[in-house]
Amino acid sequence: MMLRQTSSGLLLAVGLLMFGWTCALEPTSVDVLENDWYEFECVYNAQDDKNKVHELTVHIQDCYSSARVALSREHFSSATAAVAVVFGKTSSQQADIKSELMKNQNWPMYYTNSENAYLKEGLVKIVSGDVNKISIKVNVTNRMDRRCISCNQIKSYLDLEPTKKEALKIRRPPTASATVNGAALQPTSPATALQLNQTVTIICTASGPAQLSVTLLKDNREIASKPASNSLTHVIAKAGRDSAGVYKCQAETDLPFLVQRSRSSGSLEFVLAVNFAPTFEVSEIVRYTQVGNKENIRIRVQSYPAARLECSPTGDVLIRESYNDREFSNEYDLTLTNLDSVKKESKFRCTATNEVGQRQLDILLTAKAPTPEILSSVNTKWSNSYRLEWQHDQNASIDHYLVEIVYRNRDDNSEVNRTEIKFSPTQQKGSIALVDGDTRNGKLIHSGQLVNLTPDSNHDIRLRSCNEHGCSEYTPTISVRTQAQTAENYNDPKNPMKSQNPNRASALSSDAANLVGMIFTWLLLTVGLYPML
Repeated sequence: MMLRQTSSGLLLAVGLLMFGWTCALEPTSVDVLENDWYEFECVYNAQDDKNKVHELTVHIQDCYSSARVALSREHFSSATAAVAVVFGKTSSQQADIKSELMKNQNWPMYYTNSENAYLKEGLVKIVSGDVNKISIKVNVTNRMDRRCISCNQIKSYLDLEPTKKEALKIRRPPTASATVNGAALQPTSPATALQLNQTVTIICTASGPAQLSVTLLKDNREIASKPASNSLTHVIAKAGRDSAGVYKCQAETDLPFLVQRSRSSGSLEFVLAVNFAPTFEVSEIVRYTQVGNKENIRIRVQSYPAARLECSPTGDVLIRESYNDREFSNEYDLTLTNLDSVKKESKFRCTATNEVGQRQLDILLTAKAPTPEILSSVNTKWSNSYRLEWQHDQNASIDHYLVEIVYRNRDDNSEVNRTEIKFSPTQQKGSIALVDGDTRNGKLIHSGQLVNLTPDSNHDIRLRSCNEHGCSEYTPTISVRTQAQTAENYNDPKNPMKSQNPNRASALSSDAANLVGMIFTWLLLTVGLYPML
């Protein structure tokens, strides 16, 4: 069976061939966009069907061919067969159609022609169909150009007349092509390599509907245009580094049908590359780093052709991204790992090389003074001093420290005074004196006596270290409260003691005196001098 009956009035296949000539009807020209889908409706008109034949067809064929009523099943495979048909009184009288296609169903009966070539190829889709209306969609390809879609109905016995006829006129967006020094370019063409001072001739050509103009752009900026023309020639007398870039030939039309659908332009992009030696782009060539840290530095190398990058000292990791042939560049992640020996500064040299030349870049890593870590508790046994203890990397280069002290009112804790004291790693006198030092687990531990504090008051204390490359961040602030002043807990600023119990110090002095006395008495007894005394 060539045709299938649809359910719920839906069209399933397409086409019939009709036998019996149609009356002439001039087609209406319809603009359609290439590769778009165009919808066509064919509606049965009962008032025109005087004899109540109820035959209806949709044909896609040459605009000057006649649609015919199908008199036999074989007609459905004809080149001019209908896409869809409504079998009426005429068809029901044909034995093979009645028995094989209509299956003894009463007329009118809707069918689609599964043998229609357009349906088979997917160029036509049935949107809907029943005995009163057939609706289709047509894929607008080259095969449909200048073809006609017709809606045909029998108005009198055996006379099939077109009630609607549309000629498809395909509209195509303009296209652009280009040549460089006579060589035709394609969208997939690689970059065109040029030599310095070379003469370059670019020809842009526009194709498509009438009313064309052509424009040449470089890096999205217009450099030449020619309205009302389909060709443009641009000459670069001497190619320089600034001649390299992304070029675009753009064709445009002002045809309203294409303008309204935002399809009024077409373009071709291509790349011109001028051979040049590498250049570097790097966000920083001096970087502060902590001793022992790993550093990652982003490096961009511009060159054409692509350059090879090497950096020393060796052992550092280079991660390379693929060459960008639009920007003529590579980007690298340089990972510097051998920084344990960096105390003040360390230099790394990168060399980029291509067939045109070579360029070097020096990256200087400087050992910024590290932020100390305060180890001491917030308690003190003194009324006017505090023993501060801190640590940092033992390899750190430190010229001096800065300690900030905020003096607070003992009653309401408001700020009374703020001062910053500078002292060296070897200082022994002043507002702070280093009294101890030790190295453990790669850390240098310092302690110092901070004097001239206010008795029975809170003090906010924080510390940072400095060298020739700058100062570190401050440590987090600690709050220390001194003791109320007594004779025993006053620490002489001119000769500060460590934060031990002053009473214990006095007891130690008394014990020492007693020991001396005992030794003296023992000597007297030993040498026999005691009775003489």
